[in-house]
Amino acid sequence: MSNQLEKILSEKYELLKPFLDEQKKRLFAGAEAISLGEGGISIVSRATGISRDTISKACKELASGTIGASGTSIPDGKIRAPGGGRKKSVDKDPTLISDLESL
Repeated sequence: MSNQLEKILSEKYELLKPFLDEQKKRLFAGAEAISLGEGGISIVSRATGISRDTISKACKELASGTIGASGTSIPDGKIRAPGGGRKKSVDKDPTLISDLESL
């Protein structure tokens, strides 16, 4: 039974994947896991390749009605909460600009 569910979820996910950003992929996975009930996170993880931790996080976000690590809603048009994502190279290495200019 779970193999059949995994196949159905995998096909659904692959069809939608090109149209979903990072946040929507996570929320899709969380919604599917919640709808499946017990064992849903594992089934969705195997079907989509999304980590169990990510799906678990999405389930909590959906249950609380808030998105992001800070527990606040994310501004319209944004995918991550403020401060999320990769830090700029110049923030990690303050000498980067001067080093590049000296070349």
